[in-house]
Amino acid sequence: MPKPDFSIDEPSYSEGRTAFMAGASIRSIVEQVQTSIVADRFDEDKVLSSAIGFVDALLEHLRGINATSKPV
Repeated sequence: MPKPDFSIDEPSYSEGRTAFMAGASIRSIVEQVQTSIVADRFDEDKVLSSAIGFVDALLEHLRGINATSKPV
């Protein structure tokens, strides 16, 4: 099976992480993707990299909460 032609765009990845830290919602990320598609400015590497950065930051946050919480 051939590998997809995709590579992480580091600046976009960082923007996604920053968006999470700034309080952006998943909804805002989806709306940004939709806007890019409608405006025909969809750069797959950049948009997906941003979304991956957002989700990575979310997972790190959740892992941090889990690591600091005490069992009930």
